[in-house]
Amino acid sequence: MPRKSEVIQMDIQREFCSTMQELREIWDEIGIPDEQIETRGKTVLLHIRNLFQEMVSEEQNLKTNMMKKIETFLAEVDDLNEKMHLPPYTMPEGLNIMQKEKEIRMQANRLNKLKRERLCTLASLKSVEQELCDQLCTTPCYIPSTCIPSEEQLEQLVDHIETLKLEKVRRKEVFATKRTEIVDLFDELELRPETSFAQDLVTDEPDSFYLTSGKMDQLEDLRSELSIKKNEAQRLVEDLWQKVTCLWERLETPESERSNVRGECTGFKPHVVQRLQDVHTKLEHEKLIHLKSLTERCRSQIASLWDKCFYSADQRNQFIQAFDENYTVDLLD
Repeated sequence: MPRKSEVIQMDIQREFCSTMQELREIWDEIGIPDEQIETRGKTVLLHIRNLFQEMVSEEQNLKTNMMKKIETFLAEVDDLNEKMHLPPYTMPEGLNIMQKEKEIRMQANRLNKLKRERLCTLASLKSVEQELCDQLCTTPCYIPSTCIPSEEQLEQLVDHIETLKLEKVRRKEVFATKRTEIVDLFDELELRPETSFAQDLVTDEPDSFYLTSGKMDQLEDLRSELSIKKNEAQRLVEDLWQKVTCLWERLETPESERSNVRGECTGFKPHVVQRLQDVHTKLEHEKLIHLKSLTERCRSQIASLWDKCFYSADQRNQFIQAFDENYTVDLLD
């Protein structure tokens, strides 16, 4: 089966022959001499030759433009493949110029679409990452702004965002726990926040607190400081209770008075410490007033223990404090 171009060529030849036959008939009817017919024939040939040359030139320009487009698209495809870390492009074999132009143009369009998608994804991910980095005061994942990210770089960015999200959740949990503990410690110790950090921590909404490493360190420092004060207050209260209880026993303080003090002095808040210190001071004063009777009572208790343990006179005489008549606090203790 002949190609379409061959069919067209035959049509042109038939049209040319038919037209020339028509011209010859007209020239014969007019009676134009052979010399003029030759001139007219050359004019016809010139028009046809010029028309063909014009058409050939147009088609040649079309071919040249398509070849330039192919080169341009090839350069664009190679550049995009390199920037996006993709394997080099290989043109399918057996394609004519038009097919090559279409193939490489479509490939360039696909790569440009992929480029836009990656850049859009990068912008979206960087926005999320930057917000998290601002909240946590950490360094963003470095991807040059002038390059098109590879799939691996985008995956690394996604992983980094997930890590930041987990770290934010962890810090929020730590913050919530320590903030509650700090607020309770301020209440237990009857203290007011003194630093701007402590004031903001207690009064501001938790969600407004930036979970930076520095802030988390300050949070732990404040918690540790208050915990130390709490432990010191607890030890002080325990020491005061021990002294007060010992004095109660020595002074034989009535149980009703003891119960009143126990009811008033629960915990280790400053007002409790102050109350116990007042009670201790009062009991120490009473001890001084009843120093002699207390000393003799202790000696009586010691003598009773000696009797139960069958201590000899020599053993008893070795404890000279039992017979000292100079009644002092040191002697009683």
